[in-house]
Amino acid sequence: MDRKELNKILGTNIKFLRRNTKVRNPENNKVKYMTQKQLANYMGKDCEQQVSKFELGINELSATQIYTISKLFGISTDLLYQDNFKHSYFSKQINNDIY
Repeated sequence: MDRKELNKILGTNIKFLRRNTKVRNPENNKVKYMTQKQLANYMGKDCEQQVSKFELGINELSATQIYTISKLFGISTDLLYQDNFKHSYFSKQINNDIY
């Protein structure tokens, strides 16, 4: 498997995790699915365009970014590279402000 394929798998899995994670807003107590902007803020990025490029497999993530993402979603880093991970029943809710 080459680098491009690995980036695509990683991006697909990050998108899957983000779309299956709910975040509770502490200000109004509403629960919504995580946006690219919320993930970007958690990762220390200033715009969701970077997250979009990660999810599409266009840009590569650093080891620190991969570690940060795995901690946010509560999974091991090796699961981020599993090709069939997107078919799992992952679901998570973050009950406080993640920033």
